[in-house]
Amino acid sequence: MTGSLAGPHSVHTRRSISSKHGEANSTPTEQEIKNAAEHCLNTLKRQNWDAYILHAFIEPAYVHSYIALQTFSTTLANIPDHTSNSALASLRYAFWDRIVSSHQAHMRAAGEPLALLLSSSLPSPTARQTYFLRRLIAARTQRVANAPIPTLSALEDLAENTYSSLYYLLLSTIPNASSSHTDHIASHLGKAAGLVATLRGIPIHAFPPESRYHTPAAAGLSRIQPFVALPLDVMAQAGVKEEDVLRRGPEADGLEDAVFEVACRAQNHIQTARKLWMDLKRGGDVDHEFENEGQQGFTYESDSKDGPHATDLQAALRVLLQGLPTALWLEKLQDSQFNVFDYGLIKTRWSMTWKAKRKFQGLEF
Repeated sequence: MTGSLAGPHSVHTRRSISSKHGEANSTPTEQEIKNAAEHCLNTLKRQNWDAYILHAFIEPAYVHSYIALQTFSTTLANIPDHTSNSALASLRYAFWDRIVSSHQAHMRAAGEPLALLLSSSLPSPTARQTYFLRRLIAARTQRVANAPIPTLSALEDLAENTYSSLYYLLLSTIPNASSSHTDHIASHLGKAAGLVATLRGIPIHAFPPESRYHTPAAAGLSRIQPFVALPLDVMAQAGVKEEDVLRRGPEADGLEDAVFEVACRAQNHIQTARKLWMDLKRGGDVDHEFENEGQQGFTYESDSKDGPHATDLQAALRVLLQGLPTALWLEKLQDSQFNVFDYGLIKTRWSMTWKAKRKFQGLEF
């Protein structure tokens, strides 16, 4: 059958996706933006509880940017788990890359609440913002096949390109929050967050839920295949074998030692970030060079402590609070004796709100 859904009297009327969403090229209404923000916030509530809780610390003028960017990062991270094979996952990443790199009108024409919220909260993204958005996409795209990560340093690079990129973007949306100093802190927090995300994902990836794809076309194509995402050098040093983890879970030989190694590196990044923050609060010189400074995306006009370009520490802290969930999870991991399968590590942290409030009041994270 090659007919049309329009009926026999509509032979000369051609329908297209562009015509359906053509009106989206106009400026979205306040109600449309509100609906898109609610949709994205509900996505965070379901899929990224920590980001959802911490949105309350963002000032109203910038909260839509926060919600859009956090949802964007969460959506990209979840694409492999919501597509039946790596080819489809790659297409989804290519879709978002086109959206980000094209004119903002195309964002609205995509018919996606997230695209609409991105376009309205970042109406004229800077070259730097576009660079980090695309860097995040590229890093996620490279992981669609779940290829083994060779070294702990390579895992840190992945965390830098994903989580740190997100934090740079969040800082960039708040006036006077982004500087070489705050970006330096964000880099360490992002690396810690990426390492922790890897550890938190071990039980899920080693024992994935049954495939949601039950159609004949999807048979044999499911991407939900068990694997262990720990770096190969860490596994080798600890004597961990992937097949042993997939069979025995927390009882696998050497697993706790491998987890301990990655957790220690994450904790080192948290401690470094906190020291840099204390130096910044005291107004002293930061004695730790930012390795990214001078590279693409990391050029700064001024980092003066006074004047119109002075860093707003409270504004920056609203973003740097993202490091708190990472630090709290590492504490719980230590309490569990580095057993990533411990049930206490996956329970919702209802105390996050008041702990974040106390930290914020004390200008800490």
